[in-house]
Formats: sequence, C-alpha cells, structure tokens
Amino acid sequence: MIRQCIYPKRVLPAALQLQILSSLRQSWPNGSIGPAQMREWMLHQEHHPIHIVLLQGSLLISHTTVVWKYLCHAGETYQVYGLSGVFTHPAWRGQGHGSRIVEAGTAFIAAAGADVGMLWCAPSLQDFYMRWGWLAMDTTTTLIGPAAAPRPCPLLLMMLFPSPAGRAARHLFENCALWFGEQVW
Repeated sequence: MIRQCIYPKRVLPAALQLQILSSLRQSWPNGSIGPAQMREWMLHQEHHPIHIVLLQGSLLISHTTVVWKYLCHAGETYQVYGLSGVFTHPAWRGQGHGSRIVEAGTAFIAAAGADVGMLWCAPSLQDFYMRWGWLAMDTTTTLIGPAAAPRPCPLLLMMLFPSPAGRAARHLFENCALWFGEQVW
C-alpha cells in the first residue's frame, strides 16, 4: 500500500534521506559535481525544508521538498514558499505519483500562509504544473548569483499567489527582472 508522509528535515529517517539524495543525484547530476560531488545534504537549512514522500513500505516512490524564505521585491518583503526536488522513481512513472506529490506540495504551500509560491522547471513541464494552479511567468527573468553581478536563470519560473497580499502583488512579479538570491531551490 502506498502512503504519503511528511517529514521536517530533523526527523527525516536516515535511510529515506539516502534514497532521496541518491534519486536527486540521478535526476540532476550537475548538482553533484565539483565541490558538491560528495555532498550529503539536499537543501540548505535556511530554506526550512519539509519533505513530502510517497512510500511503498520503506521504498521511496516519489518526492518533493517544500521550502520557504523571505524575498524582498519591488520594495516589499514576501514569504515565498516553493517546491524543489520533484521526482518519481523511474519504475513508478506514468502512474500518477508525480501528480499526487505536486498536488500535496501545492496544498501544503496554500495551507502554510505563503504570500507567493515559486518553482523553476524546464519549459516542457509548464502544463504539468499548471494543473495545480501554478502560472508560467514567462515574461519574468529570474536573476541568480551575487547581487552585484547576477545572471539569468535558464529555467522557467512558475508562481502561485495563494494569499490576498500575494494576489494583490501579482502584477509586481510580471514583466520584470527578479533577483532571487545566489541560486534557485
């Protein structure tokens, strides 16, 4: 029987952490090269990671991490939540598990009181995320890197506006350059 579990970083079982990290390395090999080749961490603690997983017994089927931070943009500070590390093990793909994990992560963000939600993906995944209310911000350029010399992020920004403050500020996130920080999550 497949079950959904939610784990704050501090209570994530070590065996599950290893399965997640191994899957992340396979899904995004560029995240584990150079100085990060031997990393044993998934996300920085300042992003408050919450892991949502689908398990069959103790085996990982699908995963996402909900993360958040404060973001200053257009003279205001917003509490921004996001999804990171969305994947389904190859043997379980095409069975709706990725949809289930994104739906759970999106619901978590909406219930958490986020002003806005942000995730970055390949443009080919736009329709997939739009099923849960994520909007493609294709006229917004995400800038990453040092504030003094940021560079454009090549991925597509998708956003949610779950709070009244977020919905009121949506226009501030359209047709603009948005500096997110050193890197996207």
